[in-house]
Amino acid sequence: MGYRLKKKCEKCGAYLLVMVGDDYVPGNKAREEVNCPRCGTEVYSTMTSGFLNVVEISEDEFNDEMFS
Repeated sequence: MGYRLKKKCEKCGAYLLVMVGDDYVPGNKAREEVNCPRCGTEVYSTMTSGFLNVVEISEDEFNDEMFS
């Protein structure tokens, strides 16, 4: 796995885990965005040639240091 980070949706308050995979597409990097699965608001974007995925997590998982 590439890396992952936790984000909180500013619109609806959902706790999210954003994962950037290490399975890359050959070629140039492109701006990739992920949206909150609950309300559709953009919560993260980055320049990458990898794939982004987002899942909703619980508040306990969001606050758990070991879950990062």
